[in-house]
Amino acid sequence: MPRKAHIVKREILPDPMYQSTLISKFVNCMMYGGKKSTAQRIFYKAMNVIQTKTQDDPLKIWMEYAVGWR
Repeated sequence: MPRKAHIVKREILPDPMYQSTLISKFVNCMMYGGKKSTAQRIFYKAMNVIQTKTQDDPLKIWMEYAVGWR
């Protein structure tokens, strides 16, 4: 706790592939031991599996489920 100045919260940057801050927050929560690239690789592979199985936009499907846990 600082005594003098107020700490400014950092802005979460959107993820590089889908440009979504919600996905960035999810990947950050998934991250273990500071391995962000590994967490991103797992997430993007899962999105590719969703796209191949459903032939639909994986971001739209993931956002439908993300509203439930958000």
